[in-house]
Order: sequence, then C-alpha cells, then structure tokens
Amino acid sequence: MRRVFALVIAAGLVTAMAIPGTALARADFTQYTGVETQIGGGPIFDGVDLTKPVVQFELESVFEDVTTDARTTGTTYVSGKLSVKDMATFSGTMHGTSVTVVTGNGYDGTWEGTWQGKLINGVGFFKAVAQGTGDLAGLNMEATFTGTVPGGPVNMEGRILDPHGS
Repeated sequence: MRRVFALVIAAGLVTAMAIPGTALARADFTQYTGVETQIGGGPIFDGVDLTKPVVQFELESVFEDVTTDARTTGTTYVSGKLSVKDMATFSGTMHGTSVTVVTGNGYDGTWEGTWQGKLINGVGFFKAVAQGTGDLAGLNMEATFTGTVPGGPVNMEGRILDPHGS
C-alpha cells in the first residue's frame, strides 16, 4: 500500500512539472517605490456632522503617482469613506476603491483595486491590491502607502506579481 501511495505522489509531481500553469508554476515579483501627490479632490465636508462621536467623510481624490516602475506611474482616482473617531488627533479608519490610469512610458492600461487603512494623528497607513487591464492584464499589484492625509505627499512601496497565467 505504501508503494502504491508513493507511486501516485511521484506520478502527480511528474505531471505537475510537465503541465504549464500547475501548482509548481513560478510567479515573478517586481518591487517598486514612489511618491503619490494629491492633485485634486479630498474629503467631502457637505452634510458632515462634527458633533457626532464618529465623523464620516466621503472621499473623492485624484493623485499623481511617480514610481520606479513605468507600469505603476500614472493618475490615480480614489473613492472611499473616512471614519474619524478622534477629531482632535484626526485619527480613524479608511477604505475604498481606486483606478490608476497608466499611459505613455510604453504602457496603456489601468490598475483597478481596493484599499484600506488607518489614520493616526493625520498620518495615513494604507494597503492596496489591484488587478491590471490593457497592457497590464494578467498582472496583480499590491502596495503600502504612508503619508499625511489629506494632501500628502504619500510614500509608496509595492510589488507587481506576474503569475504567468496561474
């Protein structure tokens, strides 16, 4: 019985190595860094009740991203919600969606994704994940952002994952 099990495992490994896109496929990661600068929008103050314990803001912002990888350099449109739990220190949580438009530099596509994070004394700490479209189709991106909110600039570190079809 042990020999049969060992043969089944060995046959499975040989098959996995022979078929592209199987469990043994290897992904490539490309690291990048950059700076994101707000060029438009921000928190929407209309209808905000500053007397409540948690103040809710809507966000509609535009950022210019300049990075060490042309595939992540472009204009980012951000939508989301900001929940400030302490107005004195401007601390709370945030989440939302974003679209980064990449044109020129040999690429034409977008990164479409989600982000979430927190504010501590007006400094934001965020994580984002996104999927590529156009020339970036099939790629995934993840990044962390740190900087003063709103206004920035915000520093970013990230990586692009090329899963090679897996």
